[in-house]
Formats: sequence, C-alpha cells, structure tokens
Amino acid sequence: PTWPRRHQLHAWHAKLLTQSTDPAAKQNAVEVLNVALTSLESTASTSDDSQTQKLMSTATYLYDLAWLHHDLEQTELATRAFERINVNHPTSRFWADATFRLAQEHFARGRLAPATDLVQQLFASGLPNDQKTDEVRPSNGVPALSASFSGNSLEPKRENAAANGATNPIVSSEIMCQALYLRAMIAVAEKDWATVGTWSQRLITEYPGHRLRWMSQFWAGEALFRQQKYGAAVERLIEVLPRTEERSEPWVAMTHLRLAQSLGHLDRWPEVLVIAEPARRRFTDFSQAYELDYLIGRALATEARFPQARAGYQQVLDSPTGKNTETAAMAQWMIGETYFHQEQYALAADAYHRTETLHRFPQWQAAALLQAGKCYEHMGRPQDAISAYRQLLKEHANCTLAKQAEERMAKLKPARPRESGNPTDAR
Repeated sequence: PTWPRRHQLHAWHAKLLTQSTDPAAKQNAVEVLNVALTSLESTASTSDDSQTQKLMSTATYLYDLAWLHHDLEQTELATRAFERINVNHPTSRFWADATFRLAQEHFARGRLAPATDLVQQLFASGLPNDQKTDEVRPSNGVPALSASFSGNSLEPKRENAAANGATNPIVSSEIMCQALYLRAMIAVAEKDWATVGTWSQRLITEYPGHRLRWMSQFWAGEALFRQQKYGAAVERLIEVLPRTEERSEPWVAMTHLRLAQSLGHLDRWPEVLVIAEPARRRFTDFSQAYELDYLIGRALATEARFPQARAGYQQVLDSPTGKNTETAAMAQWMIGETYFHQEQYALAADAYHRTETLHRFPQWQAAALLQAGKCYEHMGRPQDAISAYRQLLKEHANCTLAKQAEERMAKLKPARPRESGNPTDAR
C-alpha cells in the first residue's frame, strides 16, 4: 500500500476498464482514476526529476479523466478537469488541447469573454515552425464550434494532442488553426465584422491548405458583406464556389446567397440569376431559400419579365420559413411594383394594401400606402388617394415618406369632411 508507483496500477486498471463500451465500466474507470490521482498526490517527491514526473502523470490522469467524463456526458466534471490542466499544468503536453477545449465550451455556452481569454493564451504560447499537424477527433467529440451554419466538428484527437515528453506548452498547427477559427466565431457572435475579417484572413494566409480555409473565406466574405463592401465580398465569395461544388452544408448555401445579394447591391442582376437560380435548385433544404426566390424575382423584374418575377415573389410568400419575415413584406410590395410598371393600377393597389395589412414592417407599410395613393391618382380616384396619404401620415408620421405624402395630398382636390374624422379606407 505504500509503494510509490501504486498509482500506475490504478491508472492501468482504469485504462482496461475504458476498453468496454458499457457506461457502468466507464463510470468505474472514473472512480479508479480518481483513486490513482489521490494515490499520486500522496506520494512524496524525492527529487526535482521525481516532482516533474509527478506533475506529468497528474496532467495525464486529469486529461484521461476529462475524456471519461465527456464520454459519460458529464460536461461540468469534464470542464473542471480541463480547467485544472489549464491552471495548474502550463508545461504539460496536454495544456494546449485542454485550453482549446475550455475555450470551445465557454463559446458554446455563450461565455465570450473567458473564451477569448483562453484563445489568447494559445496565441501567446506561439507555434514552433516544425510542429506537425495533429489528427482530428471524430465528430462525436466535444461540441463543435457553434456558429450558425458552421456544419463541422473540428476537435484535435486526444491521443495526438501534443508531442510526447514536451517540457513547454506546444500549440500544434491543428489547434492553432482551430483557435483562429474559434476567435473569428467569437467575433461573429459579437457582430464585430471587422474583427471577423481579421481573424479569418489570418487563417487563410497561414493555413491555405487546411480544411477550414474555404469556410474561413466564406466568413471573410460575410464580414465584407456586413460592412457593405459588396465588390470586395464578391471577389472573396466567388472563389469559394468551385471549391465546394460537391458540398451541401448550410454555409455553402449561404456563400451562394451572399454572393447573389452582393451582386444585387451592385445592380449586376444578370449575374444574380446565374448564381441564384442554380443555387435554388441545388439547396432544396436551405432554410433561407426564400431569400434566393426574392433575388430571382428582382432579377427577372429588371428584365421586365413581370409574370415570372411575381412567381418568384410568391415563392417567398408561400415559404414556411419566409412568409413572416421582412423579405416577405418586400416581396409583396414588389408584386405591387410589377403591376404598377405594367400600369395595372387596380391590381397594384390591391398588392400594396396586402403589404400594409399582412406584414407588420412599418417601412414597407408606409411605402405601400404611398404607392397605393399613386395608383388611385392614376385611376382618377383622388378621394381614395387622399385617404391613403392621410393613413400614412397618421400611422407613420415620422417616416421619411411622410413629406412626399403631404406634398402629393396638397395637389389633390380636398376630400369632403366626414363626421368621424377618420381617414377613408382606401381598399
């Protein structure tokens, strides 16, 4: 019972127990490994070498214990074990991997400040130029980076976390690359788009052959799009398309959508059709497919193909995920625009009023009332036009279109006063 290497027997016992797929055996392994740690901590160190070996063994047991807790879905216990390595074993060969796991877990739980601090610790540790890239742990590992539509699980394999026998913390190429990606995802969560671009670009530059490269290039393009730098976004995003022809993850679909949207902002509508129509056919399960439908409608309308454009807009209105969005309000309003350009003013007015009554987005409600008023003017119905303008001024008095409504109403023959004082329903 007093043998100094007794802890190793417990550790091997735990290792044998982990060979079983039975959760009860793994739970038993947890208990045995805790005994190994207790036994090790009670062993006196007789020299510096002995103390160093003790610290290395402690970190090893903690690392194995963390993964046992993880495999048993004991997340908090796994996190505590990783934290002990991060805080108490900064020279361990497991330090970098444990630190990354902690950062990833904090990010998954929305704790962005500690996640950022842990990632910065990895960056501060540096990267040896000759360090080999680690393998990747399968997707049933710790939770993947949880950006919306990230799509992949990217965890370094526990057995290859770092070179054996290292006396200084080593951040492998694999962990460093993933840390860069995680730092970009933290910036995404913070909506700090300039910072998203910075970290994504660093990954692209330093790891051009890594599997995360093209996903990072999407985020670099997304960051430019969010900063309204549409020309630069097109240059970034268009490079991703030929590299992802056989892939169908949500972020690939988003690449096509953002590229089409950027081209639309640049009024390059023929190119929008080239991107949006094949993407709509390809990504049938894409949750934002209605956005592609809207862009297709806009592009067709610019070519005066109004019936086809209306079909695209109707797809937005029929979409289960899109029908209650602002895009649906825009699509309904654009249906009115197609009729207006065809001088079918009665149909246009009806479409505008559907925008105003069915979609609660003030900007589009106000625009719909203004356009409905114009339709009534064209139809020689000044009373109804005035009623539409009055409704706009009453319900959206502070919008930018109010002045235009006042000016148009002033040019029309005043309506007869009504006892209620309420604007006439223009529908």
